[in-house]
Amino acid sequence: MSLINLPFHQPVQLAKRIATMDHLSNGRIDIGLGLGWSEDEADVTGTPFADRGRRAAEYIDAMKALWGPDPVEFHGKYVDVPLTEFGPKPVQQPNPPLYVGAFAPVALKRAGRVADGFTACCAPVDAILAMREAVQAAATDAGRDGASLPTVVRCLVHRTEEPLPDEGRPVAHGTWDQIHEDCVRLDEAGVEVTFFDVNFVTDVDGTASLLSYLERFRGILDAAPAAV
Repeated sequence: MSLINLPFHQPVQLAKRIATMDHLSNGRIDIGLGLGWSEDEADVTGTPFADRGRRAAEYIDAMKALWGPDPVEFHGKYVDVPLTEFGPKPVQQPNPPLYVGAFAPVALKRAGRVADGFTACCAPVDAILAMREAVQAAATDAGRDGASLPTVVRCLVHRTEEPLPDEGRPVAHGTWDQIHEDCVRLDEAGVEVTFFDVNFVTDVDGTASLLSYLERFRGILDAAPAAV
């Protein structure tokens, strides 16, 4: 699981695609949703950058309405769906879990109000745990069970031969020992899922070398089995 930049998509089409994937996976899909950070990407998709947060929150409400019992309708500032029948409905009811990524305080509060879970990456472990706490607190303030909102952490692995300074070190950056320490800390803090993204690995050449590289993760997984 990674992120769909929600404001870049038409929500009715996206709701249909997500429900279809939920059927194809027999109800096993989790959805990561983000706002998008690049103004250039927003420009080329015709998405106003300034209101992407409000737009994304309404898109989530619209998709949840579409996944509900027929007939459905939704009327908002950005989405207008007249009374209609909509399908397919997702296997998972009332909807597949929606994990929302956020960094800014206002976005963290929004995630706490509308998301089924929180997803984070690219930040130090302390920052990730602080953001998780902010999302859960916002959910509680909104009358939800904030403590039950799960967290998924995506680790963009960057291995180094020498230890990196811990101050400001993004999660899963550093030596194997530092990567292992990050996984243990996340596990001990109660983070439900941590996964490794090695799409950006630059210090290996060829498939065989990459497989050897990935084999090193077995030791990390064995040392902290609940963290992944």
